[in-house]
Amino acid sequence: YQRWLQAITDSHSDSEILELYDTMVISEQDKIAVQIVSKFSTESAALIAITPLALADMFLVAWRSIKMLDSLADIYGVELGYWSRIKLFKAILFNMAMAGVSDLAVDASIDLLSMDLAGKVSVRAAQGVGVGVLTARLGIRAMALLRPLRWRDDNQVKLSSIRKAIAE
Repeated sequence: YQRWLQAITDSHSDSEILELYDTMVISEQDKIAVQIVSKFSTESAALIAITPLALADMFLVAWRSIKMLDSLADIYGVELGYWSRIKLFKAILFNMAMAGVSDLAVDASIDLLSMDLAGKVSVRAAQGVGVGVLTARLGIRAMALLRPLRWRDDNQVKLSSIRKAIAE
């Protein structure tokens, strides 16, 4: 922030000042935010892959998502208002529902197909990756909501970069 303040001169227009702010301050916050979204998405994927209960999956997804949103708000220095929390909470409920539904579908398919242990582990891992991607989408949506400036086309965070970290 101090570097940005020192870089501003009287010859800069308003749009140049905002572009400098985006480049020097917000881009650094974005890098940290992407690391946090990757971390929480990967953790959610791993937790979903190892827990056998649908109810536990749903609570784990909610817990990790709320923790991620609070961390992102701290990075951008924003306190979420009532409507922002409601909007993001709806997305958390959707992620919880997807975790529960996918867990029930996995259990039914394992019983129906009489899978062996390797098949069960593989299906649980795929389910974890799916929930991790949903968590990453929530994180990117939260970043867009919390950023003080809109993303430019060249610096918008893409889901594909976080998805690679989840799958590894």
